[in-house]
Amino acid sequence: PLNYQGVECLALISLSPAVGVQIAPLNGTYVGTLTDSSSPTLSGTATLVLTQSTAPNSSGQFPLSGTITFPSGSGFGTAPLAGTVLGEAISLSDPSAAPNSPSITFTASTNPTATQITVTSLTYSGSGTSATFTGTLTRQ
Repeated sequence: PLNYQGVECLALISLSPAVGVQIAPLNGTYVGTLTDSSSPTLSGTATLVLTQSTAPNSSGQFPLSGTITFPSGSGFGTAPLAGTVLGEAISLSDPSAAPNSPSITFTASTNPTATQITVTSLTYSGSGTSATFTGTLTRQ
């Protein structure tokens, strides 16, 4: 059973039950259109390949690793990514980023069946160029 402290919490929670949802693993290849609204010429089809650990880390997050292939028009190529998924929230970055090299961060969410990833921010910055992509990637 859930344990709450404080009158305010009890009053708010007592009106609605707690709900839990199982999230499918994110293993697979996801493809879709990513858009950079400030530089539309960089937009296009991207591919994300992910492998999720079967065991959570000490914080309850599941480690993820993979690669992102940016839209071909961006000229950014392919980069490694590593990070975690906790529930529906995905957070990744380039694990090999060295000083003065491009920086890549990826923030997204998935649906419970892990068939789609909604990219809220895929940021590439480096070499005098930066872009922030958004969009939806669908598992193939």
